[in-house]
Amino acid sequence: MNADTINAIFGIGCTVAIFGITGGGFWWMQGQSERRRKRALRNPPPLPLHRGDPLLGRLVDACGRQDLQTLQRELGAMQGDWQRRSYYLDAIMLDLPRARVALDRWVADAPQDPLARLLQGIGLIAWAWEARGTGLASSVTDDGRRLFSERLQLARQALREAAALAPQDPHPWGELVLVGQASGEPDAVLEEAYQQALRRDPSSFHAHRRRVNSLLEKWSGQEHAARELAREVARAAAPGSDLPMLLAFALAEERSARLRRSGHAAADAFARAPAFRQELEWAMRRSILHPAHVDGHGWALLAVNWGAFLSRLVRDDATLRGLLERLGDKAGVCGWNIAEAKRPGYVAEARVSVGLL
Repeated sequence: MNADTINAIFGIGCTVAIFGITGGGFWWMQGQSERRRKRALRNPPPLPLHRGDPLLGRLVDACGRQDLQTLQRELGAMQGDWQRRSYYLDAIMLDLPRARVALDRWVADAPQDPLARLLQGIGLIAWAWEARGTGLASSVTDDGRRLFSERLQLARQALREAAALAPQDPHPWGELVLVGQASGEPDAVLEEAYQQALRRDPSSFHAHRRRVNSLLEKWSGQEHAARELAREVARAAAPGSDLPMLLAFALAEERSARLRRSGHAAADAFARAPAFRQELEWAMRRSILHPAHVDGHGWALLAVNWGAFLSRLVRDDATLRGLLERLGDKAGVCGWNIAEAKRPGYVAEARVSVGLL
C-alpha cells in the first residue's frame, strides 16, 4: 500500500469521524433541547399571583373581606389618573360581587359618592354574568336569562348615576358600552356611550377597548369592524402608546373566530398570512416596540403580553424573545388567549422555543 493510498484512507477516516462527531453532537443537542422542553412542560414555572402586582393583590383581598376602607383608600388615591385606575377596576371586576353587600351599604350611607356608585355598577355587571354563565346563549336557563337582564338594568342605573356624580370620569361610560353590548342594545346606544367616555378622556384605553370588543363578530359585529376601529385608534394615538395594540387584540379575536368556525388549520393559516403579520408588526412598531413606550403594570403589561402571544403565533422568535425578556415572570399573567389552566405550560413552551428556559 503506497503513501497516497494510506493518505486517502486516513482522509476518509477523518471525514467520517468529523461527520460522526458533528452528527452525534447535533443529536445530543437536540436531545437536550427536547428533554428541557419536556421538563418545562411537565413542571412549568407558576405564573405570579395577582399578575405579580401587590396592589392588585390587596384590592382582590379587600373584595373578599368586604373591606371598603382599603378599596376607598387605594382607588380614591387614583382620582384623576383615569388610565391607572381603569386598569385596576377592570382587573378586580370579577371579584367585586363578593363585596356586593358592603358596596350596597356604602351607596346607602354615601349616595353622593361617585366611587361607591361606580364599584356597585361594575360589580353588578359581573354579578349578572354569574347568573347567566359564560356558555352559548342556548345553554342559558330561563332563570339565568331573567337575572342577567335584571342585574344589567341595575348596573346601568348605578353607572349612569356614577357618571352624573363624576362628570370628568370616563370609566362609567366605558362600562355602559359593555352593558349595552350584553343587553343587545342598538349599536347607536353603544356608540353614544363610547363618545361620552372619549369626551372625558380621548386616550382612554378602557373605553377604546370596550368599543373594539363590542364590534367583534361574536357580538354580532360586522366582519373586520373591530379591526377597522382599532386601526383608526392606532393611527391617532401618540407614539409609544398602548392603544395601537388594540389592533393586535382585534387580530387575535379574528383568529379565534376562525378557530371556532373552521378549526385549527384555518386559524393558523389566517395568523400566518402576510397581511396578518404586516398589521401586527405595524401596530407593535407604533406601540410596544416604539422607543417611547414605557413598560410596567397596567395596560402596558397587557399590551406587551398581547405582543408576546401573537409573536408566538406567527413564529417571530426574535420579537418573542425580546418581549419575554422584558416581561420576565409577568409573561402570561394576562393577554394570552389560552385557557387559564393551560397558560403556564404554553408560556413555558414559548420560553423554551427561544432558548429562555
